[in-house]
Amino acid sequence: MNLKFFNVFITKNGEKTNLSINQLLDYISNRTSLERTIKLADKSYYSMPQFEAVDRVHRIFWIGKFLKDKPYNGHLGTDDIEEIVGDVYQPVICSYESDYNLLIVQSSLIGPSKNKIQEFFNAYISEVDDGNTEEYALEIIPQYSELNIQNINQNYEIISITIEVRTNNYNENSFWNEHQRIFGALLQSGTDFGQQHDSKIMRLTFKNGHYKGDVNGTVIPIMQAINADDPSLINGSVYVKMPDGSKRTILLKGSKDSSMFKDVGDITGFGALKEVLKGMYTDNEIPSEAKFYNLNKYADDLLNCNDHIDYKENPYGGLVQNEVEHM
Repeated sequence: MNLKFFNVFITKNGEKTNLSINQLLDYISNRTSLERTIKLADKSYYSMPQFEAVDRVHRIFWIGKFLKDKPYNGHLGTDDIEEIVGDVYQPVICSYESDYNLLIVQSSLIGPSKNKIQEFFNAYISEVDDGNTEEYALEIIPQYSELNIQNINQNYEIISITIEVRTNNYNENSFWNEHQRIFGALLQSGTDFGQQHDSKIMRLTFKNGHYKGDVNGTVIPIMQAINADDPSLINGSVYVKMPDGSKRTILLKGSKDSSMFKDVGDITGFGALKEVLKGMYTDNEIPSEAKFYNLNKYADDLLNCNDHIDYKENPYGGLVQNEVEHM
Protein backbone atom coordinates (compact mmCIF):
# COMPACT_ATOMS: atom_id res chain seq x y z
CA MET A 1 0.00 0.00 0.00
CA ASN A 2 1.47 3.33 -1.10
CA LEU A 3 0.74 6.22 1.26
CA LYS A 4 1.16 9.92 0.53
CA PHE A 5 1.55 12.67 3.13
CA PHE A 6 -0.29 15.99 3.06
CA ASN A 7 -1.00 18.91 5.35
CA VAL A 8 -4.61 20.03 5.54
CA PHE A 9 -5.95 23.36 6.78
CA ILE A 10 -9.19 25.26 7.17
CA THR A 11 -8.63 28.64 5.52
CA LYS A 12 -10.44 31.85 6.47
CA ASN A 13 -10.69 34.36 3.66
CA GLY A 14 -7.72 32.65 2.03
CA GLU A 15 -5.49 32.53 5.15
CA LYS A 16 -4.48 29.21 6.72
CA THR A 17 -5.78 28.81 10.27
CA ASN A 18 -4.93 26.55 13.18
CA LEU A 19 -8.46 25.06 13.12
CA SER A 20 -8.68 21.26 13.12
CA ILE A 21 -10.81 19.52 10.48
CA ASN A 22 -12.02 16.96 13.04
CA GLN A 23 -15.25 18.86 13.59
CA LEU A 24 -15.98 18.67 9.85
CA LEU A 25 -15.08 14.97 9.70
CA ASP A 26 -17.27 14.18 12.71
CA TYR A 27 -20.12 16.18 11.21
CA ILE A 28 -20.02 14.28 7.91
CA SER A 29 -19.72 10.91 9.67
CA ASN A 30 -23.03 11.57 11.45
CA ARG A 31 -24.93 12.24 8.21
CA THR A 32 -27.06 9.59 6.51
CA SER A 33 -25.62 7.51 3.67
CA LEU A 34 -27.50 9.72 1.23
CA GLU A 35 -26.06 12.89 2.76
CA ARG A 36 -22.54 11.41 2.57
CA THR A 37 -22.78 10.86 -1.20
CA ILE A 38 -21.99 13.69 -3.61
CA LYS A 39 -21.77 14.24 -7.35
CA LEU A 40 -18.69 16.39 -7.96
CA ALA A 41 -17.68 18.55 -10.92
CA ASP A 42 -16.43 15.57 -12.94
CA LYS A 43 -20.01 14.17 -12.80
CA SER A 44 -18.82 11.16 -10.77
CA TYR A 45 -20.26 10.21 -7.40
CA TYR A 46 -18.13 10.14 -4.23
CA SER A 47 -18.92 9.08 -0.67
CA MET A 48 -17.46 8.56 2.80
CA PRO A 49 -18.91 5.19 3.90
CA GLN A 50 -16.52 4.28 6.75
CA PHE A 51 -15.19 6.35 9.65
CA GLU A 52 -13.67 5.96 13.11
CA ALA A 53 -12.73 8.58 15.69
CA VAL A 54 -9.67 6.84 17.14
CA ASP A 55 -9.15 9.39 19.92
CA ARG A 56 -9.39 13.12 20.53
CA VAL A 57 -7.05 14.04 17.66
CA HIS A 58 -7.01 11.05 15.30
CA ARG A 59 -9.57 10.08 12.63
CA ILE A 60 -9.46 7.26 10.05
CA PHE A 61 -11.92 7.10 7.17
CA TRP A 62 -12.65 5.85 3.67
CA ILE A 63 -13.43 8.17 0.77
CA GLY A 64 -14.38 6.46 -2.46
CA LYS A 65 -15.40 7.04 -6.04
CA PHE A 66 -18.17 5.27 -7.95
CA LEU A 67 -16.58 4.37 -11.30
CA LYS A 68 -18.42 5.30 -14.49
CA ASP A 69 -16.91 2.49 -16.57
CA LYS A 70 -17.71 -0.90 -15.10
CA PRO A 71 -15.21 -3.76 -15.52
CA TYR A 72 -16.41 -7.29 -16.21
CA ASN A 73 -16.47 -10.27 -13.87
CA GLY A 74 -14.52 -13.23 -15.27
CA HIS A 75 -13.71 -16.78 -14.20
CA LEU A 76 -10.15 -18.03 -14.67
CA GLY A 77 -9.83 -20.92 -17.09
CA THR A 78 -13.23 -20.32 -18.68
CA ASP A 79 -14.80 -18.04 -21.26
CA ASP A 80 -17.45 -16.89 -18.77
CA ILE A 81 -17.44 -13.10 -18.74
CA GLU A 82 -20.27 -11.24 -17.03
CA GLU A 83 -21.05 -7.59 -16.47
CA ILE A 84 -20.63 -6.68 -12.80
CA VAL A 85 -23.94 -6.11 -11.06
CA GLY A 86 -24.12 -3.01 -8.90
CA ASP A 87 -22.07 0.18 -8.74
CA VAL A 88 -18.29 -0.31 -8.91
CA TYR A 89 -16.65 1.57 -6.06
CA GLN A 90 -12.97 2.39 -5.45
CA PRO A 91 -12.13 3.71 -1.95
CA VAL A 92 -8.90 5.05 -0.47
CA ILE A 93 -8.22 4.91 3.24
CA CYS A 94 -7.20 8.18 4.92
CA SER A 95 -5.82 9.11 8.32
CA TYR A 96 -5.96 12.60 9.86
CA GLU A 97 -4.05 13.68 12.97
CA SER A 98 -4.92 17.20 14.15
CA ASP A 99 -1.79 17.73 16.31
CA TYR A 100 0.28 17.66 13.11
CA ASN A 101 -2.38 18.82 10.60
CA LEU A 102 -1.31 15.59 8.91
CA LEU A 103 -3.42 13.82 6.31
CA ILE A 104 -2.23 10.41 5.08
CA VAL A 105 -3.94 9.19 1.89
CA GLN A 106 -3.67 5.79 0.22
CA SER A 107 -2.44 6.29 -3.34
CA SER A 108 -4.71 4.85 -6.05
CA LEU A 109 -4.77 5.26 -9.82
CA ILE A 110 -8.56 5.00 -10.04
CA GLY A 111 -9.63 6.18 -6.57
CA PRO A 112 -10.27 9.79 -5.51
CA SER A 113 -7.44 12.22 -6.15
CA LYS A 114 -6.24 14.84 -3.68
CA ASN A 115 -8.25 17.51 -5.52
CA LYS A 116 -11.44 15.43 -5.41
CA ILE A 117 -11.05 14.73 -1.69
CA GLN A 118 -10.67 18.48 -1.14
CA GLU A 119 -13.72 19.19 -3.32
CA PHE A 120 -15.71 16.56 -1.42
CA PHE A 121 -15.09 18.19 1.96
CA ASN A 122 -15.68 21.73 0.71
CA ALA A 123 -19.15 20.70 -0.47
CA TYR A 124 -20.16 20.58 3.22
CA ILE A 125 -18.87 24.04 4.23
CA SER A 126 -21.54 26.71 3.97
CA GLU A 127 -20.74 29.64 1.72
CA VAL A 128 -20.81 33.31 2.76
CA ASP A 129 -24.42 34.48 3.37
CA ASP A 130 -25.53 30.84 3.29
CA GLY A 131 -24.68 30.17 6.93
CA ASN A 132 -21.20 31.70 7.31
CA THR A 133 -20.25 35.37 7.52
CA GLU A 134 -16.64 34.69 6.45
CA GLU A 135 -15.29 32.57 3.60
CA TYR A 136 -14.03 29.22 4.87
CA ALA A 137 -12.53 26.39 2.81
CA LEU A 138 -10.52 23.22 3.30
CA GLU A 139 -7.11 23.13 1.60
CA ILE A 140 -4.94 20.03 1.14
CA ILE A 141 -1.24 20.67 0.42
CA PRO A 142 1.23 17.93 -0.63
CA GLN A 143 4.38 17.48 1.39
CA TYR A 144 7.70 17.26 -0.44
CA SER A 145 10.50 15.09 0.81
CA GLU A 146 14.20 15.83 0.86
CA LEU A 147 14.96 12.15 1.36
CA ASN A 148 16.55 10.16 -1.45
CA ILE A 149 18.90 7.23 -1.87
CA GLN A 150 21.91 9.50 -1.41
CA ASN A 151 20.71 10.52 2.08
CA ILE A 152 21.25 7.01 3.44
CA ASN A 153 24.33 6.81 5.65
CA GLN A 154 25.79 4.81 8.53
CA ASN A 155 23.14 6.19 10.91
CA TYR A 156 20.41 4.36 9.01
CA GLU A 157 19.59 0.68 9.55
CA ILE A 158 18.79 -1.06 6.27
CA ILE A 159 15.84 -3.40 6.80
CA SER A 160 15.22 -4.45 3.20
CA ILE A 161 15.78 -3.61 -0.45
CA THR A 162 13.03 -4.17 -3.01
CA ILE A 163 13.21 -4.17 -6.81
CA GLU A 164 9.98 -4.79 -8.73
CA VAL A 165 9.91 -5.06 -12.53
CA ARG A 166 7.60 -5.90 -15.43
CA THR A 167 8.85 -9.15 -16.90
CA ASN A 168 7.57 -8.58 -20.43
CA ASN A 169 9.86 -5.64 -21.22
CA TYR A 170 12.82 -6.13 -18.89
CA ASN A 171 16.14 -5.65 -20.65
CA GLU A 172 19.29 -6.08 -18.59
CA ASN A 173 21.33 -3.75 -20.78
CA SER A 174 18.96 -0.79 -20.38
CA PHE A 175 17.89 -1.51 -16.78
CA TRP A 176 21.36 -1.09 -15.24
CA ASN A 177 23.57 1.97 -15.63
CA GLU A 178 26.48 -0.19 -14.52
CA HIS A 179 27.03 -3.94 -14.75
CA GLN A 180 25.65 -5.76 -11.72
CA ARG A 181 26.79 -9.37 -11.79
CA ILE A 182 24.75 -10.81 -8.89
CA PHE A 183 21.67 -8.58 -8.97
CA GLY A 184 21.61 -8.57 -12.75
CA ALA A 185 21.72 -12.37 -12.90
CA LEU A 186 18.94 -12.72 -10.30
CA LEU A 187 16.64 -10.31 -12.12
CA GLN A 188 17.37 -11.88 -15.49
CA SER A 189 16.60 -15.39 -14.30
CA GLY A 190 13.44 -14.21 -12.54
CA THR A 191 12.11 -12.29 -15.54
CA ASP A 192 12.94 -15.20 -17.87
CA PHE A 193 10.88 -17.47 -15.62
CA GLY A 194 8.05 -14.91 -15.53
CA GLN A 195 7.93 -14.64 -19.31
CA GLN A 196 7.83 -18.43 -19.69
CA HIS A 197 4.99 -18.82 -17.20
CA ASP A 198 2.99 -15.67 -18.03
CA SER A 199 3.82 -13.92 -14.76
CA LYS A 200 3.82 -10.22 -15.57
CA ILE A 201 5.51 -8.81 -12.44
CA MET A 202 8.51 -10.00 -10.47
CA ARG A 203 9.53 -8.63 -7.07
CA LEU A 204 13.01 -9.19 -5.68
CA THR A 205 13.36 -8.42 -1.95
CA PHE A 206 16.47 -8.68 0.19
CA LYS A 207 15.83 -8.58 3.91
CA ASN A 208 19.00 -7.76 5.75
CA GLY A 209 17.68 -7.59 9.28
CA HIS A 210 19.29 -4.64 10.98
CA TYR A 211 22.10 -4.22 8.48
CA LYS A 212 24.65 -1.59 9.46
CA GLY A 213 27.50 -2.49 7.14
CA ASP A 214 29.16 -0.30 4.55
CA VAL A 215 25.95 1.17 3.14
CA ASN A 216 27.83 3.70 1.03
CA GLY A 217 29.85 0.91 -0.53
CA THR A 218 27.04 -1.61 -1.02
CA VAL A 219 23.39 -0.53 -0.84
CA ILE A 220 23.69 2.92 -2.43
CA PRO A 221 25.77 1.78 -5.45
CA ILE A 222 23.30 -1.04 -6.16
CA MET A 223 20.33 1.34 -6.21
CA GLN A 224 22.24 4.03 -8.09
CA ALA A 225 23.12 1.49 -10.74
CA ILE A 226 19.42 1.12 -11.64
CA ASN A 227 18.14 3.25 -14.49
CA ALA A 228 15.18 4.90 -12.74
CA ASP A 229 13.66 5.83 -16.12
CA ASP A 230 13.64 2.27 -17.45
CA PRO A 231 10.04 1.39 -18.47
CA SER A 232 10.20 -2.03 -16.83
CA LEU A 233 10.89 -0.60 -13.36
CA ILE A 234 7.81 -0.50 -11.13
CA ASN A 235 9.45 -0.03 -7.74
CA GLY A 236 12.98 0.41 -6.49
CA SER A 237 13.10 1.15 -2.77
CA VAL A 238 15.07 0.80 0.44
CA TYR A 239 13.17 0.27 3.70
CA VAL A 240 15.14 1.84 6.55
CA LYS A 241 15.03 2.58 10.23
CA MET A 242 15.98 6.22 10.56
CA PRO A 243 18.18 7.76 13.28
CA ASP A 244 15.07 8.95 15.18
CA GLY A 245 13.71 5.38 15.33
CA SER A 246 10.98 5.83 12.71
CA LYS A 247 10.84 3.57 9.66
CA ARG A 248 10.66 4.83 6.11
CA THR A 249 10.62 3.58 2.55
CA ILE A 250 12.96 5.66 0.38
CA LEU A 251 12.00 5.43 -3.27
CA LEU A 252 14.33 5.41 -6.22
CA LYS A 253 11.64 6.28 -8.74
CA GLY A 254 8.79 8.76 -8.72
CA SER A 255 8.05 12.30 -7.65
CA LYS A 256 9.47 14.05 -4.62
CA ASP A 257 6.08 13.90 -2.93
CA SER A 258 6.49 12.69 0.64
CA SER A 259 5.35 9.08 0.63
CA MET A 260 6.06 5.60 1.95
CA PHE A 261 5.20 2.01 1.12
CA LYS A 262 3.54 -0.22 3.71
CA ASP A 263 3.36 -3.92 2.89
CA VAL A 264 -0.15 -5.11 3.78
CA GLY A 265 -0.27 -8.21 1.58
CA ASP A 266 -3.73 -8.84 0.15
CA ILE A 267 -5.57 -6.79 2.80
CA THR A 268 -8.20 -4.47 1.28
CA GLY A 269 -10.98 -4.14 3.89
CA PHE A 270 -11.45 -0.96 5.90
CA GLY A 271 -11.36 -2.69 9.28
CA ALA A 272 -8.03 -4.40 8.64
CA LEU A 273 -6.39 -1.38 6.98
CA LYS A 274 -7.58 0.82 9.84
CA GLU A 275 -5.70 -1.40 12.31
CA VAL A 276 -2.59 -1.19 10.10
CA LEU A 277 -2.69 2.62 10.20
CA LYS A 278 -3.23 2.62 13.97
CA GLY A 279 -0.25 0.30 14.35
CA MET A 280 1.93 2.61 12.29
CA TYR A 281 1.40 5.34 14.88
CA THR A 282 1.94 2.95 17.79
CA ASP A 283 5.11 1.51 16.25
CA ASN A 284 6.51 4.94 15.34
CA GLU A 285 6.46 4.18 11.61
CA ILE A 286 5.16 7.61 10.60
CA PRO A 287 8.28 9.54 9.51
CA SER A 288 9.23 12.48 11.72
CA GLU A 289 9.74 14.46 8.53
CA ALA A 290 6.03 14.03 7.75
CA LYS A 291 4.78 14.64 11.29
CA PHE A 292 6.72 17.87 11.81
CA TYR A 293 6.49 19.18 8.23
CA ASN A 294 3.63 21.46 9.29
CA LEU A 295 5.60 22.86 12.25
CA ASN A 296 8.70 23.51 10.14
CA LYS A 297 6.91 25.05 7.15
CA TYR A 298 3.61 26.64 8.21
CA ALA A 299 3.64 27.26 11.98
CA ASP A 300 4.53 30.96 11.70
CA ASP A 301 1.89 31.60 9.03
CA LEU A 302 -1.20 30.14 10.73
CA LEU A 303 -4.00 32.45 11.82
CA ASN A 304 -5.02 31.77 15.42
CA CYS A 305 -8.72 31.07 15.12
CA ASN A 306 -11.54 29.57 17.21
CA ASP A 307 -14.44 30.44 14.90
CA HIS A 308 -17.62 28.44 14.69
CA ILE A 309 -18.12 27.24 11.10
CA ASP A 310 -21.53 26.40 9.68
CA TYR A 311 -21.88 23.17 7.68
CA LYS A 312 -24.48 22.20 5.10
CA GLU A 313 -27.13 19.66 6.05
CA ASN A 314 -27.52 18.86 2.35
CA PRO A 315 -24.08 19.31 0.75
CA TYR A 316 -23.58 21.18 -2.48
CA GLY A 317 -23.90 18.56 -5.21
CA GLY A 318 -25.52 16.12 -2.79
CA LEU A 319 -27.82 13.40 -4.05
CA VAL A 320 -31.57 13.41 -3.89
CA GLN A 321 -33.62 10.24 -3.84
CA ASN A 322 -34.61 10.23 -7.53
CA GLU A 323 -30.92 10.48 -8.54
CA VAL A 324 -30.11 7.39 -6.48
CA GLU A 325 -32.85 5.43 -8.18
CA HIS A 326 -31.36 6.17 -11.62
CA MET A 327 -27.65 5.68 -10.82
